[in-house]
Amino acid sequence: MVFKLAFKNIIKNKFRTAAIIITVALSCVLLFFSLIYNRLAVGQFMETRVIEAENADLRLAYTAGSSSRIITVNPLSDFQTEFVFVAGVLDLYGSATLNEEHIYINLRGATEQNIDRLNDLTYVAEQDRAMRKHELVISQETAEEYGLRLNSSVKITVGTKQKLFSVGKIAEHHPCFDTPGAVVMYGIESFISEYFWAGGFGRVYNKIFIKTLDGVNLDDLGKRITAIEEYEGYSVEETGKDEALKRNAQQISLPISIAAAGCLLLAVFLVYMIFSAGVKKRTELISRLKSIGARNSFITAIFMLECVIYIIFGAGLGYLCNNALFSQYLPKIISFDSADVFYRNMMLASSAASATVVFVVSLLPILKTRGVAVRTSFATAKNTVWKSNIYIFVLGVACLITAACLCIPYRLDGARGISALLLGIAGILFVAPYAARYLAKALQKLFNWGTAHLALKNVENERGLASTLRVLVAGMILCITISSAANITYNLSIQAVDDIDSDIVVENIRAQTDSSINTVKDIEGIYDVYAFSRKKIDIVLDGRKTYIYMIGISPDNLDFIKNTGNISSRDEIKNSLTEKKGLMLDVSYSKLYGVGVGDEIGVTMNGITKQIAVTGFYYSYLHVGRTGVMSNELMSELFEVPLFDSLVCKTTKDVEETVSMIRTSLGTYNVMAYNKSAAFAFYIGIIKTLVDFSNIFSLFIILVCIFGVIANILNSREERKTSFYQLYSMGVSRTRLFLCELIESMTVLLVALALVSVTLILYNYALVNTFAIGDLYAYRAIEIDIALKMSAVFGGLYLLLSINSFFTVDKKRLIGTLKVY
Repeated sequence: MVFKLAFKNIIKNKFRTAAIIITVALSCVLLFFSLIYNRLAVGQFMETRVIEAENADLRLAYTAGSSSRIITVNPLSDFQTEFVFVAGVLDLYGSATLNEEHIYINLRGATEQNIDRLNDLTYVAEQDRAMRKHELVISQETAEEYGLRLNSSVKITVGTKQKLFSVGKIAEHHPCFDTPGAVVMYGIESFISEYFWAGGFGRVYNKIFIKTLDGVNLDDLGKRITAIEEYEGYSVEETGKDEALKRNAQQISLPISIAAAGCLLLAVFLVYMIFSAGVKKRTELISRLKSIGARNSFITAIFMLECVIYIIFGAGLGYLCNNALFSQYLPKIISFDSADVFYRNMMLASSAASATVVFVVSLLPILKTRGVAVRTSFATAKNTVWKSNIYIFVLGVACLITAACLCIPYRLDGARGISALLLGIAGILFVAPYAARYLAKALQKLFNWGTAHLALKNVENERGLASTLRVLVAGMILCITISSAANITYNLSIQAVDDIDSDIVVENIRAQTDSSINTVKDIEGIYDVYAFSRKKIDIVLDGRKTYIYMIGISPDNLDFIKNTGNISSRDEIKNSLTEKKGLMLDVSYSKLYGVGVGDEIGVTMNGITKQIAVTGFYYSYLHVGRTGVMSNELMSELFEVPLFDSLVCKTTKDVEETVSMIRTSLGTYNVMAYNKSAAFAFYIGIIKTLVDFSNIFSLFIILVCIFGVIANILNSREERKTSFYQLYSMGVSRTRLFLCELIESMTVLLVALALVSVTLILYNYALVNTFAIGDLYAYRAIEIDIALKMSAVFGGLYLLLSINSFFTVDKKRLIGTLKVY
């Protein structure tokens, strides 16, 4: 009997059944995307990490601030008991012409043993003997692209000197062959050292890779190595760590991740509202079952079985959708390790979590009727009027006021932001029906004609319209939020590249004079040459150690950074650089850490720590806001670093041709010059992939919202079907019914738009606070144009549904419907 009644309910309410199953399935997809999004974003960025030595733990590398360009491994002899191996690499930049194409070569010299030690290479072609000193190791990808094979000749120019190499080994593609803007080739160190005067003996390097024994403290070892005089100014970093990339990935994915969490709550709310919209029919069925002696346990069993069937189909369909997206669609737009068990586990978890939530949510309307008498249940089933409760209204207003107060403090705080988001959405959902009721009462005094008066009376009293208003408001807010978050993801990435106004970037320069700038300026076609120094440094803010990229620059060279300003004017920034009294920080550090003008912060650079005053703030997308600006002369004086280590410039000629001329002119200095667009191409590619994925993610969320709104509106109207047919039976025309519902809808929509406008102002500040969780500051979290578009979509959709009554009310259905009810 239980099975029979459960299946009867499911089959009888076909639209409601379809609505629940599809909403559950979409919720599974939404949850799955939410769970894997951050991992995909981090994975995309980590794939770009330069891997020069996967088997090493530490990398000792030349910087523009190093005391010498060439070193040996001899000073490390005192640490031999802590090493598995020490591998020196002579890393040079040169050029070659292959297949009539002029290409940039990153030539890395090491012993044959160390080439194999550093990375686990698999060779597809090699000589059956030891490598000769003039032979190279290249990747299979390079061989195929330039038509190279074993014994092919490659003439490489470094500075003004040329040397002839031949291909000795071809390896399967490996990340150690990837570097922006250059083709990586490995050769024997003794031969490569011949590019230098009196070279040819090897054992001279500008990078050293170290594999340590288990248990060795890498931080302590790194400090002891940098204390060696010969390695002064060299950087020591762990090869497997790239916190900057991880932080960038997490910050760029943060807006979507936070918005997704809110959308998950919306999905739960929509499912609950769909179940609640059918409570009238359920209550009527319960009253009939109780009238013939059915127990609460029997009635509960019917609805529990009904819910289990919904879950089986809904969660099952969701799993199938996720599996299809994971195996067929996602690989086409984003790269990830499909064998990673994490994704399969999240697929199961999303279905299980959705099923659990739906089961709990579905029982809530049922539990309300367990202790209700038969007569009361029957009366309730015939009633569509919602009961107002002044305490709920007061609670809603209190939630909104509290949320607003949480957003007022100047310093941002993630916990306050999350609290404000939750209180804001709860408050607006509590207040919404009362706002509609009070507006309807006010309008009734203005419109006394029958149809309008009836419509406004319905807005004031109908439970279905109150539920519809809540769903409409929630759907609009969440869709606007997720779409704005996707837009922030795009801006954080693309504008960070656009902030640098240049065609060419030259790095790894060591200079205390303008000689390098003049050398570049003298190249034909070059103009707007700007010099600066960029250092990744440690700072202490609010007792917390973090890092920023400090840009040392003169006032005259600031113009290449386009978007600094907004908080402090460009003139104020230039004055601060001229006075050489301190540093300026991105405004995010003022918002996130409460740093003020005049405060002193601890700055550690080149092993030297100084307390430096903050002279002002600016706003920029560079490095996702993790930047500071200081006079290059003050930076050089305080931290014993060169005046500049990088140049940017523009050219009137072909960019690649100009890059080649710069490499030739500065070749003896082992600098790296590259096309800015080419260098950032991988970064832009990653961001485009993430934006595409974010758009798909947003689309699913919008689908959940739109479908949930439609389902709730139609379910709500189904509950009021009897009222419409009763009016129709009394002679009210279809046209008047249509006008009545249209006025209802327009009133509800007017209230919804007003509430959404107020809520979005609050949400903007709440989200800005919430982003502080990931040290991300976005001065605007909600985009006005997106809000207008989404409001138009939902508003238009809702008004179209109001025409439903004009087509569904007819005489053929009248008698049958009234008999049923």
